[in-house]
Amino acid sequence: MKEYTEEELWFHKKDQKIYGLMDRPKKVHKAPLIIICHGFGGSHKVNLVSADIYANAGYAVCSIDFCGGSDKTISDGSVMEMSVITEKEDLLAVVEQAGKLPYIDERRIYLWGESQGAFAVALAAAEIPDKIAGEILLYPALNLADMGKRQFTKKSDVTDSVFMNIKLGPVYYQDIWDLDIYGSISHYSGPVLLLHGDQDELVPIAYSEKAKDVFENVEYHVIPGQGHSFYDEAGRKVDRMILEFLKTIC
Repeated sequence: MKEYTEEELWFHKKDQKIYGLMDRPKKVHKAPLIIICHGFGGSHKVNLVSADIYANAGYAVCSIDFCGGSDKTISDGSVMEMSVITEKEDLLAVVEQAGKLPYIDERRIYLWGESQGAFAVALAAAEIPDKIAGEILLYPALNLADMGKRQFTKKSDVTDSVFMNIKLGPVYYQDIWDLDIYGSISHYSGPVLLLHGDQDELVPIAYSEKAKDVFENVEYHVIPGQGHSFYDEAGRKVDRMILEFLKTIC
């Protein structure tokens, strides 16, 4: 039986609307909040099993759709205008507005992201470290800038491109071309849970190995036998790890 109620919310970033599905615990007056951020080509629906587990454990869970995140998302915006930086800005808007909800404990907001969503989480947390009680990064796609530089010689050469059969605008790579990725994410000194599969062929584990060395307060785990996602029992094991991590930092 669900120990939470479910409601749809809309957040706002300038003239764009950002969709969120909120799972709200029934018996918690001021609940800690986990904001779940999907990866490239995904939507809020991708991680609903995990959201259910966290909500039944007493957390409010808001699964969001990034603007232009994919053709599956409900939020405003075009995929052609999307980048990790626009997703970071979406997330900053959600944190600000969700923290004002009367049933949310704004002192305990946790950011959860997978792949490109994890990259956006790391950037957002670094900009507002005092508002984020912890971040959970699953196989963060910190290789995106290098992917762009393998396709284009310089920033001014960047044009439309295609990745995983999804057409992207120039902004996708231009926005992060000059970004000091590891320097940027290191500005968050709070607790970080970093997880990466040792069989990940989409985002080499070396990027997380480097990331763990720039975070001041990191718990890092390699998930054996897993690629660029954690499926079935491995996924549920990771959910248990995440809940244990949250218990230690609450």
